[in-house]
Amino acid sequence: MKGLSLSNLLVRLLVISVLCIQCAESPSYEEVVDRELSSGERHDSLFMGIHLNMHMQTFYDHCYDLNQKRVFFKKEGSVNVQYTFQKAFSSPVDFVFFPQGGHTLIQKVKGYMIFQKWAPFTNEFTAGKLQEQLKEEMESWYGGRPFIQVEHPLGYWPYSYVKVDGNRKIQLYRSFDDSKVEVVFEDLAPVLSSR
Repeated sequence: MKGLSLSNLLVRLLVISVLCIQCAESPSYEEVVDRELSSGERHDSLFMGIHLNMHMQTFYDHCYDLNQKRVFFKKEGSVNVQYTFQKAFSSPVDFVFFPQGGHTLIQKVKGYMIFQKWAPFTNEFTAGKLQEQLKEEMESWYGGRPFIQVEHPLGYWPYSYVKVDGNRKIQLYRSFDDSKVEVVFEDLAPVLSSR
């Protein structure tokens, strides 16, 4: 009996030690940002040919071309752009987005993703499920650092995900009603241009 208790104690101490080491090795969000910005690396690529520091006129022309090819669509009732992922997720997902801030160069793109089959009475197509799938897909698409958990920016849910590679920050967080995942791409070290 004493041998079993001693082995249980040793297993528990081992588990606690591993968890403490993992916690000590996991950098904070601020440490990740500092490391990535000090690396001097630039990662401007976002998606579908859109990138940080793209001129707004180039963005409009690019979106117009993709609209003519029936890839991008105008979100009804707004200036937002809509793209549909047919196969990347467990069910088709609409991505609605537009650059923020009114700058000549794109420094921030904000949007949301939502399962096309989302309804308030289903559990299969919640933002919580989409957020996990989106995290995995984006880690595959962008490579680099994995996402880390940080506080939800609006406090609605226990956490959100953030990924920082060089200057590019990507944040994913669930909406209040768990219908959509807010997606924010941001340049943490914008290139200043007089053009």
